[in-house]
Amino acid sequence: MAEMMLLLLFCLLLVSSALLQEQQEKIAAAEQRVNELVAAGAVSASPEEQERVAKDIAELERLRDERQQWQEILPASNLADKPIPDETWRELRIAQEIGQAMVDRGLTLTEVVTRVEQTTNAIPAPSGHDWPPMITLGSDEFRFVTSSAELSTDFRTRLETETVQQLLDLLARYDVDVIEVVGHTDEQPINSTQRSTLDTLAIPALNGGAEIGDLKPVDNAGLGLARAIAVAKVLESAFSGTGVKIVPLSGAQLILPGDILSDGLSPGDERDRRRIELRVRRSSPAVEGQ
Repeated sequence: MAEMMLLLLFCLLLVSSALLQEQQEKIAAAEQRVNELVAAGAVSASPEEQERVAKDIAELERLRDERQQWQEILPASNLADKPIPDETWRELRIAQEIGQAMVDRGLTLTEVVTRVEQTTNAIPAPSGHDWPPMITLGSDEFRFVTSSAELSTDFRTRLETETVQQLLDLLARYDVDVIEVVGHTDEQPINSTQRSTLDTLAIPALNGGAEIGDLKPVDNAGLGLARAIAVAKVLESAFSGTGVKIVPLSGAQLILPGDILSDGLSPGDERDRRRIELRVRRSSPAVEGQ
């Protein structure tokens, strides 16, 4: 709500740029009218004429004060050298139209701001945050083949149905376009005599050029990534053509449920630590030159 308040205020400043010229003309007209009345001796005329002059002088002072107020604010609001996202510019244009419509109906800029402040203060501030919740796929319900990244049939089915629907709801509700797939393991070491294939096959497996079963992790970091790739590959298919980006990551054995860093003292079989976490967010801006 505070952001919307600032947004509307900024738009009102844009509106006021044009209105300052209009106010200048009103002030000049008021000054001329007052001068004419004074020159004509109205100040020593009837009480009605004196009251008229007093009102004109009061209006003149009000216009001067309001113009001075906005002239002081406008230079400080210069955002020309600050990058503003396209989405924000669209919101600015809408808010500017609202502000202009209110002014056109006879409200001064000061009155518009006062009304916005009253409305803002009447709405209770939200408690906590409004960040997208995380989806956890625990090993009790979503099973992998032991020490492998291959999905069980039930895992794949539930992933393609209920999990995809949950993600669709979150993507729409929070207006985001990235799904992070984080693979987590317990601390049991992987005893393997094989050589890891992730360096050569991780990208092909994600892009459909290799089978998930061809991924041979030899440590928990590799196992977490391989399982994240397996889930990401299913989601890539489900969200094909939507513009949603799927990013596989590995948390390995480092992070316990609840985002607690491991102390390395639990090397046993812990099912709740073998999980996939799904998080949604907005895309990061691309780095120029890459």
